[in-house]
Amino acid sequence: MTTTTTIATPRVTCPSWCCVTEAEHRADLDNWEGRCHHHSRETAFGWSIVSTTTPDGQLWPEPGEDAVQIFDGLDVISLGCAQARAETILKLIYRARRA
Repeated sequence: MTTTTTIATPRVTCPSWCCVTEAEHRADLDNWEGRCHHHSRETAFGWSIVSTTTPDGQLWPEPGEDAVQIFDGLDVISLGCAQARAETILKLIYRARRA
């Protein structure tokens, strides 16, 4: 008598900005201890977003890291630093338009 066990393939829930396919996430689950690493497309400025979640979308950051990170090229910058940079750029645009 043969018993067959079927293991359900988890459905992966991604943030709206994630550009990784569900198939790629499922293939990587064993490599990332059951977690999903979500990546956004890189912007023209070299910035991108990365987060780590459980397959159902619950944030599960690496120890000592923020749950959602902004990358400037290969460097991680805090969300506060990214916001400060964006606000500075907006102020410069406002000043330039008033000139």
